[in-house]
Amino acid sequence: MIGPEGLEQLSATQLDHIAEAAAALRPVAGEVVAAEFARAMARRVEAEVAALLRTEQ
Repeated sequence: MIGPEGLEQLSATQLDHIAEAAAALRPVAGEVVAAEFARAMARRVEAEVAALLRTEQ
């Protein structure tokens, strides 16, 4: 992790590389969040359906 003081010690080229890396990771991070949300929703729906089936019998 780079603190505020650390940023001052980086060159413009290093800052550009960091910015490019962050920009490249943004879509991947979005895909991970979407996949985890879908998994969580599937687990919740399955649990709710199972609970409904238990109560209807």
